Amino acid sequence: MPIAILMWLMMIPMMMKVDFLAVRRVGERPMGLVVTLFVNWLVKPFSIAFACMSVLPLSLCCLDHPPFDVE
Repeated sequence: MPIAILMWLMMIPMMMKVDFLAVRRVGERPMGLVVTLFVNWLVKPFSIAFACMSVLPLSLCCLDHPPFDVE
């Protein structure tokens, strides 16, 4: 719950700067919206998955040999 409150507090200033009257005119020039949707739904998920798959083997190899002795 505290994380949700902090995230909300981070988003409020950005939301206050939105010109809600201009949002109605998005349909006149939809290219910005199309690019945003393309990047957020097609590029980012695969780039993050690639980054995770490239780092995951490095982190898994460390599980066999922990840096400290657990007793």
